[in-house]
Amino acid sequence: MWDNPVTLGELKKAGVTAYIKIVVDPTNEDIMKKYGVVANTLVICAPNGDGLQKYSGPQCKQTPVSNGLKSLPGMLVAWKREFDRKQSEKK
Repeated sequence: MWDNPVTLGELKKAGVTAYIKIVVDPTNEDIMKKYGVVANTLVICAPNGDGLQKYSGPQCKQTPVSNGLKSLPGMLVAWKREFDRKQSEKK
């Protein structure tokens, strides 16, 4: 599904600018633990790596992901606002 041009277009339209597949093997155990995922899970992250959305099992299909992507632009705006606030507090 994730190599499907329609799905990739929807990800791009929602603001996803990078797409990386992670192989499930011992070398990637830390990243799997970080996001609390198992094989065949889609995690959409903010630019700093914060997890914003996660889909696995029956939710990791085109229709549920497409529906969830509709809220992603707003989530990214909220994430950016919070990120900027935290950065200004560090100064």
